[in-house]
Amino acid sequence: MDGARGNGETREAILDATDRLLTSRGFREVTMDDIAAEAGVSRRTIYMYFPSKIEVGLSSIDRVVAQTFARLTALASRGGDPAEVLRAVLVERVLRRFDSVSAYRQSLDELFEAVRPAYMARRTAHMAREVALVAEVLAAGRACGRFELDDAAATASSLVKATNAFLPYSLSVVELGERAKIEVEVRRMAALLLRSVMTPAGLHAGAGTKSAAQTKGAAQTKGAAQTKAAATTAATTKAAAKTAVTTKAAATTAATKKPAATTKAAATKKPAAKGTTSTTEPAATRKLAATTKTAAKVAARVKGRGRERAG
Repeated sequence: MDGARGNGETREAILDATDRLLTSRGFREVTMDDIAAEAGVSRRTIYMYFPSKIEVGLSSIDRVVAQTFARLTALASRGGDPAEVLRAVLVERVLRRFDSVSAYRQSLDELFEAVRPAYMARRTAHMAREVALVAEVLAAGRACGRFELDDAAATASSLVKATNAFLPYSLSVVELGERAKIEVEVRRMAALLLRSVMTPAGLHAGAGTKSAAQTKGAAQTKGAAQTKAAATTAATTKAAAKTAVTTKAAATTAATKKPAATTKAAATKKPAAKGTTSTTEPAATRKLAATTKTAAKVAARVKGRGRERAG
């Protein structure tokens, strides 16, 4: 099986096997026989590429760093606003490492402890490469007036050291399981570091861009609110119109029924007894009738007295 692979493929297969084993057990517990079996190679083949298990562990870490640096180089060479390039590089150098070891985070402390003496020397070389890359980004930003700094290399060293606090070997097992939280903190740190090197004009330009985005967002929010309000008003108006139609119809029905009820009541009402006054007649009418009746009586009396005198 070894012969079917090139030297690079076999080496990568051994490192892949090591990473898989670390997801389920600690580095000390993993043996060279375990790695050979997992990689599908002989123990002797492993020793052709790695002189010891410690070297396998170190090479696993080196591979993560190399992949991260390749990504940072791609970001730095894409051009564009130096401020955004710097932000991307500072964030990516943390998150790329974080994602690369997350699968075996439970074993990471033990791995670093086992390889620490040899790793520290390699770590210095890794950091030096990244500092040099960040210094190039800073120099480009200074050249175009975006950054204000005296020594690009010294400033780059400070920026790299500030973000080292979020690298996997600086985090606990619990923190290594809180990717979203770490990302928020790294982005906040990158924003603070970026402000420390930007010129006042650069900060103003950044604020202007942010304000434009905020204005656009506010306009969209306001437009959405107005649309919603208009829809609510339309719905309310429609409901009010419907209610008005219903009310008018009810009023028409009531008006139609009322005369019929009055006619029926009038038809069924008994006429007032003779010699009595209907209680439904107005008071003025009753008073006039009484006065007329009294006047008639007086006139009759006067007429009777006149007859008596004539006789």
